[in-house]
Amino acid sequence: SEIDKETLESWLKNEIYTVAIFKWLPEDSKFLKTLNSLRISPRTILEGKVYYIDLREISDEERLLKSLSRNRRRDIKNMINRLRRGGEWKVERISLNENWENLVNFINSRFESSPFRDPDYSNTIKEFLKAVEHDFWALSLNGKGISYGIVLRFNKVAYWYLEGMDGNFAYYSPTKMLQYHMILEYQREGFWEFNFMKGESEYKAWWTDKFRKIYRYEYLNPSTFKR
Repeated sequence: SEIDKETLESWLKNEIYTVAIFKWLPEDSKFLKTLNSLRISPRTILEGKVYYIDLREISDEERLLKSLSRNRRRDIKNMINRLRRGGEWKVERISLNENWENLVNFINSRFESSPFRDPDYSNTIKEFLKAVEHDFWALSLNGKGISYGIVLRFNKVAYWYLEGMDGNFAYYSPTKMLQYHMILEYQREGFWEFNFMKGESEYKAWWTDKFRKIYRYEYLNPSTFKR
């Protein structure tokens, strides 16, 4: 983030590469401003979004619901009623070590190309999580975990990082219910923001219309371009 213009420009002019890719750069980052000041223009600029909820604008559950559309409020009410009819349910923080395999199994069962099918990848992510501040959340119905979510905690921001659910219980919208209670809990704990991280999945816009732009810059090596 503190790199100077001359150094960055020398890399793009003199290093051996075909394509240099800088991704996902926040719109207000120093690095992006430095790139924009270079005499070398990127070949491609791609734009993305990071959706977030400003928890400082939500003082309680009522304010959260008011921030959503009437249809969303109706949907949440229906989801809660379905869970109540389904039996005893609860949302709680649980142990990473004891429940990691359950989460991985849920992910792998839903996505054929899941990277978590590779044990090395799965173990690497698990060890990473042990090294950082995080919460492992679960929504259980009648004593059975049906949805899991992992949130990273940093500088009063809760980052929605990873989730997995039992597809057999999709009727209950367990992941949305998990998110609903997590958002309220982080607000109560004094967090400033619930951040859905990069990506524009439909469920993120379901919760909020606030987002920050992020960018991906691609540079073609000047000598390659000339040839």
